[in-house]
Amino acid sequence: AVPHNALGQELTSDTDQRRQVFMVAKMFQALGMICAAALPVVMGKFLTSACQLPAECQTAQDEEHCMTLQLQCDDQENRQSMTLTGAAFGSYAVLAGIACVTVIVEKATARQQEERPLLEETSPEEHSSLDDVLPGFIRMLKNQPFRAMIVPWILDQTIVAMLSALLPFYVQYVISPEDICAASEPPVPETSLQCSSRTLLGIGLVFLLLTAIASMPVWQRIAREFGDYHTWLAFNFLNAATNILFIFGHSSMLMVILTIIFAMLNGLPIGASFLTDNILGLVIDYDELRTGVRSEASFTMFASFIPKLVSVPASAFPLTILALIGFKDPEEGQIQEQRTAVKWGVSVMFSVIPTLLALSSFALKATMFPFKDLQKADAEIKAGLVLCSLGEPYRDPLDGAFRQQKHSSSSGIEKRAENLLEHFSGLEIVERMQSAGTSFLVRRCVGQLCLFSSLTCVLALLTGLTMSLGFLNNNKLSWMPSLLVLFTGIAILASIVAALRLRAARILDSARLSREFWESACMRRRELEQEELPAEALERINAYTEEARSILWQRSVLSQSTFGSVRSIVVGSRAQG
Repeated sequence: AVPHNALGQELTSDTDQRRQVFMVAKMFQALGMICAAALPVVMGKFLTSACQLPAECQTAQDEEHCMTLQLQCDDQENRQSMTLTGAAFGSYAVLAGIACVTVIVEKATARQQEERPLLEETSPEEHSSLDDVLPGFIRMLKNQPFRAMIVPWILDQTIVAMLSALLPFYVQYVISPEDICAASEPPVPETSLQCSSRTLLGIGLVFLLLTAIASMPVWQRIAREFGDYHTWLAFNFLNAATNILFIFGHSSMLMVILTIIFAMLNGLPIGASFLTDNILGLVIDYDELRTGVRSEASFTMFASFIPKLVSVPASAFPLTILALIGFKDPEEGQIQEQRTAVKWGVSVMFSVIPTLLALSSFALKATMFPFKDLQKADAEIKAGLVLCSLGEPYRDPLDGAFRQQKHSSSSGIEKRAENLLEHFSGLEIVERMQSAGTSFLVRRCVGQLCLFSSLTCVLALLTGLTMSLGFLNNNKLSWMPSLLVLFTGIAILASIVAALRLRAARILDSARLSREFWESACMRRRELEQEELPAEALERINAYTEEARSILWQRSVLSQSTFGSVRSIVVGSRAQG
């Protein structure tokens, strides 16, 4: 998913076009999810003829023997339908992957053409691709708009994980179509389509995703009229407003119909999920302006990593709560009647808690995200990129300060050392290296690596121990191995970071760096803003930025790419000046 999402971010620099690209991608993603939800149900209906009950069971389904045969048929049907669905999706994935590799050609940058393979041995003076892994991640976390997106991102993904984990429980135990059919007069046969929780679940998902697809062009139009930021907030608030409707769930035929309607209403905010990808594209553009390096893969990797990080605790937490309040597991394939407290627990965790998380995400986005006018910020970022390409100072759209990207004139080991220093944040550590050398840094990194490696081993042993003791099969204790797996992964990541820092410290320790290099490194750490500019330089920057902004606001009449148009305007203005 990382290369696919990163490629989407580099297809165009125009925010309107990028929004359309991600909208179309989300449409196809929703269609794939519809197929995944509907195909097993459709397959199951075609496979029912492969398992027929004896004639005597057609009129005596309450007998234990017939019910056992029915369960065996259902299990056989489920296995066959899931096998065929997996084969269909697996074949499609292979063909689609081959098509992507064959047809899509990625733009190659000069930097990519010069880099060596990641693990190839290099001399101390030669740059290695491994040198950029950790500095790129650190630069990404220093991006203030991106940091403002992380916590709301975690909350949004927690909502998705909780709803995915609890949806079958809500349909099976709160709505319970089987109980509705059994209590009706006259009783509806259990084999009827309307008496299946799986059928209701599939229908609800299909209508939710169809509504999401239908609403995407509407969200696209709203974003063009009112801006991505305000539309982004609106879809988050609507998500909270529609999700709370599920609190009214109970077992009745009317509620079956209302559940499908509520699912459709919840599809409306899902249709606007592509706005997050478009806003991330703006954040990537701003990061390029800050650092001079475009890093789509780093940002999209983080975006893909968050759902995996959140899904484990977010899925285990509600199931553990259900076990603690008395949830009864099925016995010999038979669904057990649940207490009222369990049903209310499912309803609250399926509706109230996700609603509160959505409102929290809305509040954080409204207060923490710095770019309130994305159109203005986009124009200033594009103009700043062009000014940087011309060697001019630019105005930072975040704080309004005037800055200028400074390109190092160093070569050889000093040029590589500048990049290796990015493994360590702060001015104090560079000043200490200048005065006391780098041996202390090697010792510190060795200690950190030993600490995190030991912690990883302990957590891995505890994970294996809890799994071997059967904690995963105990609903009240299943959260322990789940969280231990999460913490083990984080410890492994910390160990990798410590190893990369140790590698950088050893290279710096073996290099013979001049006094002038350390003075220059300290000076760069102290310089947070561009020094005072002459009045005529400020006027020139303002003129370039305002003219570029006016051009960007008239995208509808541009026939060239955004960056190319802005560059031509700025170059023309510069020639006239």
